[in-house]
Amino acid sequence: MPLPSPIRILFAEDERFLRELLTKQLQARGYIVEATQSGDEALAILQAGIGIDILLTDINMPGALDGWALAEHARHIQPRLGIIYATNECQDPTKQLIDSHFVAKPYQVETIVDAISRIVSRQNGPQIPPSTRDDLSHPGFPGAVPQ
Repeated sequence: MPLPSPIRILFAEDERFLRELLTKQLQARGYIVEATQSGDEALAILQAGIGIDILLTDINMPGALDGWALAEHARHIQPRLGIIYATNECQDPTKQLIDSHFVAKPYQVETIVDAISRIVSRQNGPQIPPSTRDDLSHPGFPGAVPQ
């Protein structure tokens, strides 16, 4: 059985020290990391068609795009893209995209790795075709909850 491809992470972070440190830590764990210092640079990578599995983005960055806007553009380009927001500010559920993760700064690398693992599990999990989603409560569906 072939080994799965390494996970490709696009990391947008304007704080140089944090960007370099976390990039090295994630690479040491086998992830492929493309690090940028702004949302604008990250968007250019996505628009170039480079295959990315997960976007890890700071919220407040220089340039035209903050992390919220970057994530929206990224999901438009790659609808199944995993997204992790990281900031030292408060979480804003009204801006956070569905199936994304929020990590408060300062964080440990293991917190990011845990979020990555949850995203990969969701991406690789069983996919239910839209036509059968409404049938999940049907008594004949395995695992259905009795009404």
